[in-house]
Amino acid sequence: MRAHKIITRSLQLFLASLIFIGCSKGPEVFVVKATRGAIEEVITKANSGTTRVEQLAELTFGTVGRVKELKVRRGEIVYKGDVLAQIEHDATLVAYQDSVITAPFDGIVIGFDLEQGEISQVGNTGVAASIRLIDKQPRYVRATIGRADLERVQVGLTARVKIPIIRPEPFKGTVRKVGSFMGGASEVELAVDNERALLPPGVPVDIEFVIASKQDALVLQSEAILGAGSERYVYKLFGSRIYRTPVTVGITALTTTEIVVGLSDGDEVVLPSDKIALKDGSTVQPRLNPPKLPGL
Repeated sequence: MRAHKIITRSLQLFLASLIFIGCSKGPEVFVVKATRGAIEEVITKANSGTTRVEQLAELTFGTVGRVKELKVRRGEIVYKGDVLAQIEHDATLVAYQDSVITAPFDGIVIGFDLEQGEISQVGNTGVAASIRLIDKQPRYVRATIGRADLERVQVGLTARVKIPIIRPEPFKGTVRKVGSFMGGASEVELAVDNERALLPPGVPVDIEFVIASKQDALVLQSEAILGAGSERYVYKLFGSRIYRTPVTVGITALTTTEIVVGLSDGDEVVLPSDKIALKDGSTVQPRLNPPKLPGL
């Protein structure tokens, strides 16, 4: 009987030791690695602007008369001084000047409200333009930004200008003017590299302002970084223990952040969890490849 009690007691101690050993390993945690790669911080403004032209001319005759000749078609390229349309006139020079519409600059005819043989209208206020002409210069974009973004959007800043109705790939843009802040917003103008594609005016665009970018940065998943302002830190993994490690951050992207000081390439960092209270020096059971959040 005594031998049986000793065996039972030994078994209980053995099981207890297993439980203790299991507990001493600490809770399971997911870890991510700091790696080198490209990162950029952008401000995205959907449907925030439209394409504009440098010059738009709305042309009409200087007098009333019957349209004798319409020399252009919609979409046709014309050059400064070209006669675009003419009405019947007398022999005087003044009458001739009033009876023709000429191109004031090199451009493209985007519309007209004329038919041969009809009576033309004089270009007074309220009368529709007989011919509308735009220049062939690269288009620009005018957009609106709010107060929160105004300090970060500066002249010379690079941007991606997306025009879905033209093509899925963005055009390169550069901020050329930032207006004064009025009425809760500020107007911004961007020069657009048309890449020889003549963009139509008045088309809605999406803009991504590239605030900062780096090709070879030390990047960490933003979720792993705790603290705020200049007091940022992570829990870095050393073997099976974690230690609070101060870090200095740089560029912040949508889901990742640049680590300027505090970590090296390949360092493993614990992801915080609502179920586990992370403590400096505590033992953990690290697991790689944390589950992805929905939509990522």
